[in-house]
Order: sequence, then structure tokens, then C-alpha cells
Amino acid sequence: MFALTFRFPAGRYHATPWGRNVNEADVAWPPEPWRLLRALIAAWWRKGDNKRWSEGDLAALVDALAETPPDYHLPEGAIHAHTRHYMPQGKLNKGRERTTLVFDGFVHLPDGAEIVAAWPDVTLNGDLFELASDLAESVGYLGRAESWTECRALNDWNGEANCQIVGAGGAGTPVRVLAPRSPAAYAAERERLIANVKQETAGAAFRSKGTDADTLPARLVDALALDTADYQDRGWSRPPAAREVVYVCSADVSPGVVPRAFVGRRRLIRSEDLPTVARFLVAGRPLPRIEDAVKLGEIMRRARPIRLEEGRGDWPLDPERALADLGAGRQWSPPSRTPRIPMPSAGYPRTRMLTAGLTTSQSTSRVVSTMKSGHASTGSLVFGSQTGSDRARMKPIPRP
Repeated sequence: MFALTFRFPAGRYHATPWGRNVNEADVAWPPEPWRLLRALIAAWWRKGDNKRWSEGDLAALVDALAETPPDYHLPEGAIHAHTRHYMPQGKLNKGRERTTLVFDGFVHLPDGAEIVAAWPDVTLNGDLFELASDLAESVGYLGRAESWTECRALNDWNGEANCQIVGAGGAGTPVRVLAPRSPAAYAAERERLIANVKQETAGAAFRSKGTDADTLPARLVDALALDTADYQDRGWSRPPAAREVVYVCSADVSPGVVPRAFVGRRRLIRSEDLPTVARFLVAGRPLPRIEDAVKLGEIMRRARPIRLEEGRGDWPLDPERALADLGAGRQWSPPSRTPRIPMPSAGYPRTRMLTAGLTTSQSTSRVVSTMKSGHASTGSLVFGSQTGSDRARMKPIPRP
């Protein structure tokens, strides 16, 4: 048994699948075996101890892990999301800097979640496991550079896989991912491709036009170490050292999508920022009668949440009940409470205003809903501070 665990401190995993454009905002999930081995190879080239670990040691590790695809344990609660950015292009368009819209797709992971890739049939000897452990600790990101990760190598893992290659007995959603060929399968594929071209041109047929890199090297580790741009420059639709495999993942580990209505950061409202004055502006042509202020004022008074008498609980008065009482001609006020009468006053041009005091514990949304249900649809409700004569501090509440 050999396993690699990945934890993402930033809670995001960014990786574009092979053959997909970054602006499709798709994410390679689970992380492909092809990507995992390339991460270890990159760690050896950039941070590896070349005096302790030779390139032959790296090739032996890659050959061992490429024999069979790993099983995965994926965390539940992952969310497929994206951000949008207008990236500058360094050019001017009619005097303004030209930009292009870029989608940054990623999988958001729960706090502390780990991805485990396990090879049940692979057992590394002492030296190879030390090499794998050293390289795993040197992996700084998986996928794109902003996909920070902390990686560990394990020689024993007792967890349960929830994403396995098709035919291994799992059930769920099928997913196609890119995996490396085994060393023997790659050697056979290489011979087949070389045999299809003329012998005299075989050397140049598979070389990248830009860097002149051989895109069909003899060793599997060298094929995995090639830059993606070299394969694309040569015109490969898929790296010759790679193959597509189908995994079956449990439905509860497939990244979900949060509806847009629930996405967003809630703004923390301090108690001193809550409104203490409610004004209802009545507009129309001709102007509503000033006598209508009595009816509307009573609706406003009833709409304001009222604290019940001590021992009866602490919840606001139901506005529907208040309107029903008002319509039936019944008057009610809680014990030991002096009702506040909304006062009519001059408003903006062609408007009349009703002003009522609020306590900071009262809900402005309850006032809004009750005023609308009271058929006061010819006006708009605004809220502000106790120094409410200042119109600039009043915030309008639009009607739907």
C-alpha cells in the first residue's frame, strides 16, 4: 500500500482538465493520476536533492506508480465555483486599456479536507518510499500555481475509497480522467507510432517546433516531464504516454453548485446602524387627503413589532393579525404601553409623509411587509436615524 494525501490550506483546488479551455471553468476532479506523477517529477527537478536521489531513482518511482491507477478518497461537501476577472491585455482600445474576461474555475473544499490517492497494489521499498516522501513534502501546489497544497506520503492507509476505476466494484457517477500508461504499454505505443512514419524522418516527426523537444522519448519519466506546450505545439490531441481511464465516484463527493441566490457575503450590521425612524411617503395626483394619515398611521403603528407584556414571551405582533383587527374595527394595545402616534408632516413636492419612531430591536422588514399588505402601494417606505429630519439620512426601500 502506498498513498499520497493532499490538503489545501486556501480551501481551493484549481486544475484545468486536458483538452479543455480555462474559460470553460471546468475542474479536473478527481485530480488525474497523470497530474499527480507530474507533480512529483516537477518537485524533483525544482527542489529535489539530486546528490541523494538520481534521475534513475526518479524513473523507478514513476514506473512503479504508473503500473496501476490509484483509488481516491474524496471529501464530501466540495463545491464547484468560479470567479470572473477582466485581465488587461497591454493594449489600448479607443484610449482605454483593452481587457478580456477570464473565468477562474475551482473546487472549494471544506476546512481541513484531504484528498487521498492510494495505490493498494504498490509497495515501495525503503529507498523509494523515502524518495516519494521527500518529493511529496516538496510539492507546493497541485494544478495551477494558486492551488496551494500540503502533500504527504503514506506507506499505510486504512481509509475507504469512494472513487475507483470502473470495474473495481464501485457505483456512482462516471468520470473520464487522464492517466499515464504503464512502462510496457508506453514502450509498445512508442514503437507503433514510430513504425507508422518513414524511418528517415522518424527523428524529426515527433519533435516540438518551438523548443525542438522530443515528444516521444524512450523513457516514461521523460515523457511525463515534457511541457504541455510541447505536446500542443507538435499537434498531439493527447500525450502519447497518456491514456483515458474512467472512474466511478460516489454521488456525495461530486462537487455541487451553489445557486447564485445563496452566494454572497453577508454584511455585518452594527446595532447603532439600525434605523430608529420610519417614514411613509404618500404620493399621487391629486395629493392624498391629509385625513388618510389617520388610517395609514394606524397601519404603521400596528406594523411595528410590539413587545408583549412580561411573562408572555418576547416576539413581535403578527402584522396580518393587526390588519385584520384594524379592518374589523377592533382596537388593541398592549398593557402598560403608551402607543406612539405617527405624525403627518410636509414632505417632498407632491408627497405627504408619516413619521414613526422605532426601537433598534424592531424589524424593518416586518414594517415593509405590513405596509404592503395594508394596500399602501401608492407610497414608498424610508428608514433613517432619530435625527430623521435630515432627508439625506433616509434610505428608500423599493417595492418589488
